[in-house]
Amino acid sequence: MAATQREKRLMVAVGVLVAILAHVWVAQAIMQSYAKKKSTISSLESRIGQYKNSDNVKKVIADEMQWVADHEPEPIDFEQQQSQLLEFLSNSAADQSIVPTKPELSPQKDLGGKFQRCKIQLEAEAGESQLYRWLVKVHKPSEFRAVTSIKLKADPKDRASGLLTCTLGTEQWLIDIE
Repeated sequence: MAATQREKRLMVAVGVLVAILAHVWVAQAIMQSYAKKKSTISSLESRIGQYKNSDNVKKVIADEMQWVADHEPEPIDFEQQQSQLLEFLSNSAADQSIVPTKPELSPQKDLGGKFQRCKIQLEAEAGESQLYRWLVKVHKPSEFRAVTSIKLKADPKDRASGLLTCTLGTEQWLIDIE
């Protein structure tokens, strides 16, 4: 039985439609595969960046650990270190004609590591440049000493004097004898 002209056209149309749908389906599969591969490449490039960053951080930390090992302070009793820190703060302030007041000594806390820290907070009143010179003397990370808090306040009633009240928190890291 021979197909009529209309049936032939219908079969060609169905064949073309199937071919178009097959092409669309294949193109969609290729696009999904491409997107997945692009995402994988992006993820791997990100990981490479993280690994390079980790390696750089590792080198910096290793250098810092080596510096700490080379410059580690001698073990000292906590109270003795606290007294030395208070004496240093007073003497360095006196060098700038500053008289510190209200020293607050923090008690020893177990930090769970090799290093301990003694903390002293005090107040002083002086001119801005005097205070800055004093802070530069006090803050010495190379000596395991740091200024950890600063609060400057001007007296609103006496702005003409140029004096500031400085509340200074200082910490000294040490290796305790115990």
